[in-house]
Amino acid sequence: MVFREGSPSLPLPLVKRVATQAPQQKRGCYMKDLLEYIARNLVDNPEAVQVRERVGRFTVTYELSVHPDETGKVIGRSGRVAKAIRDVMSIAAARQNKRVHIDID
Repeated sequence: MVFREGSPSLPLPLVKRVATQAPQQKRGCYMKDLLEYIARNLVDNPEAVQVRERVGRFTVTYELSVHPDETGKVIGRSGRVAKAIRDVMSIAAARQNKRVHIDID
């Protein structure tokens, strides 16, 4: 068993596991904040933006709700803006080995 200096009671593999688990919780919150930030900057009524999160084992689903009159701004022509949002969120999710789905209401 290998022990790290300054922490003789914790074996090295346990220290690595604890150190890598803490930032993952912040990253999940980061993805939700990222989606909320993008959506708020696209619409005229940012107070009406709501993001709900459902977490699975390997997937995270975000439900994005905006004012009914501004749904078109989030979706864009032929879904281009929605696709761009999904691409950015997929990159953020890939960094933590997850998949992300975004439902726009």
